[in-house]
Amino acid sequence: MESSKPKKKKKTKEYITPRNGDRYEKNEQQLDRTRKENPVQNNYNSTEFIQSSSIIKQLNNHPIDTNNIDNVFNITSCIIITFMFSLIVIFSIFGNILVMWIILNNRRMRTITNCFLFNLSAADLLTIFQIIPNVYYVLQNDWIFGIAYCKFSQFFTSFNIAISVFTFIAISSDRYTAIMFPLRPRSKLKTVICAIVAIWLISFAIGLPGLIVATVYPKNLSNLQNIANSTDLLVVVKQISVNSPDQYVSNDCILNWSSEWSEA
Repeated sequence: MESSKPKKKKKTKEYITPRNGDRYEKNEQQLDRTRKENPVQNNYNSTEFIQSSSIIKQLNNHPIDTNNIDNVFNITSCIIITFMFSLIVIFSIFGNILVMWIILNNRRMRTITNCFLFNLSAADLLTIFQIIPNVYYVLQNDWIFGIAYCKFSQFFTSFNIAISVFTFIAISSDRYTAIMFPLRPRSKLKTVICAIVAIWLISFAIGLPGLIVATVYPKNLSNLQNIANSTDLLVVVKQISVNSPDQYVSNDCILNWSSEWSEA
């Protein structure tokens, strides 16, 4: 009769279920270790990236409306407008430089009124820096010159207009004084120079907000206005060229006085 051997019990591993708090702390420690070892991966775990990725997915379901990006002008109109503005730029450069050269090289021409006209010609020469990009922007309905030149252009628009307006005010005031009070002594050259310096400083202060608040924004992302805020839009636009190369985004150079995209 065979002796019955007692069966060996199989050893079972005992699993200790961690508490929720311990599991959360362990995950946080592992995440911190990963971030230190691979800082690049940390960018992909950021809230900004997660939000932009979700917006990109919604873009695939709701593509950008490209019907509003068509140029307003046809080829013939573009050629005519470009030619006309080229003539304006050439004659503006030639005429203003000629006026400045005549005043500088003739002592008899250095009157108070002509000093203000010299200042006006110098201000008009500054418009060359903004005519060419603005003409392209009007014709193509797109700003391609970047945010730096956007700030520069917005600044010079206000700066140049302010110089012209204040110079005309100074000329009008000088003529009014000469006609209404003919026996009153005329202003000295130093006074005129101080007035011109004040005009430039005040005009610079008027144009300064353009350097601060001017920015470039996409203008045909109508589907995203209900999806993302202004911070998300800036992230999305940077990634559209990579994630959705078939979707073209045109830009506007604007003065963004508000922090919200819908109010800009």
